[in-house]
Formats: sequence, structure tokens, C-alpha cells
Amino acid sequence: MTIKTVRNATPAEEAAAIATLTLAFSTDPATRWTWPDPQTYLNAFPRFAKAFGGAGFAKGGAHIIGDHAGTALWLPPGTEADGARSGN
Repeated sequence: MTIKTVRNATPAEEAAAIATLTLAFSTDPATRWTWPDPQTYLNAFPRFAKAFGGAGFAKGGAHIIGDHAGTALWLPPGTEADGARSGN
């Protein structure tokens, strides 16, 4: 069994981490109900993820497993989501 290490993602890894999340949620029922059209989903979900979790990259709240086998975005206490980045 290969053991993968969880580590903080750097701001330079943001695009790859967001791509991992975009793929991971591509079959999530609630997410796809929100964006049922595939092209709309591919355009909207990365902006959504960046708006609500992107601040984690600069604040130590973005984590990746191995070579982007998994990604998690958390906002540390006192960090606000950036709704302006959503493009809405």
C-alpha cells in the first residue's frame, strides 16, 4: 500500500488544485443540478471554488495529497470567502 502525504498547497499550485476539485465534483448531484450543462459547469465551478476557498492558498488552508490525488480547501479562522472572484 502506498502512503500519500497531505501537505499545504502553494499559490503556484492553485490551478492544478482547482482542476482536481473540478474533476472530483463533476458527478456530484448537487453540483451538477446547479450547473447541468457540461460547458457551463467547466466554466463556473473553478470560479466558484476560487471564490469560496481560494483564499486558503495564501493562508495555509489549501491542502493536496501526493501529486494532486486529492485537494481540500479550508478557510482559516478570520478568513473570508471572496465572492467577488466568482464573477457574479
